[in-house]
Amino acid sequence: MLRRFVNLDEVIKLATMYTTEPVEVITVNSTTTVQQQIKLFNSYDVLITAHGSHLANGLFTMHPHKKAVVEIVSFVFDSVFYGNFNRWLGYSDYLVSSGHLTPGAPQGGRSFYFGDICPFQKQEDFEAHTCNDTVLRFNDSKFPLYPKKLSQIWKTCNEHLQTRFHSSRHILLYI
Repeated sequence: MLRRFVNLDEVIKLATMYTTEPVEVITVNSTTTVQQQIKLFNSYDVLITAHGSHLANGLFTMHPHKKAVVEIVSFVFDSVFYGNFNRWLGYSDYLVSSGHLTPGAPQGGRSFYFGDICPFQKQEDFEAHTCNDTVLRFNDSKFPLYPKKLSQIWKTCNEHLQTRFHSSRHILLYI
């Protein structure tokens, strides 16, 4: 339950500023069939989503060079989707938006890792947990596998702070 947008209305409003196409919100969960998930991953141009295992559906994307993903996380602890979508799937672009606060108690009760409260209630919490800014610039020889990708700065933290085992509901936005 920790991987959800607490400001969904604001995210939708921001997304609509950059398109004339309708923005749709889709929830994928354990009742969503594989066929439905494949159809969803072929029905968007830009996907705005929280990090989660549902991104493995990218394997089924036709024409990935015409699609982009914006993955929203409080911090980067695992860049496996970023690497796979860029290197192996050939997506047009894949952006990771990190440094987002996760206020409040998780919906549905206590978190195994965090008790009642997530660790990033205010910006200062990133520094308190010794998080770093990692700069990814693709115009140098360090990243020859991802040509023409946008440069990014990721907020990176120790992976023991992640919420990997607590996701049961994913919100996908597609344009």
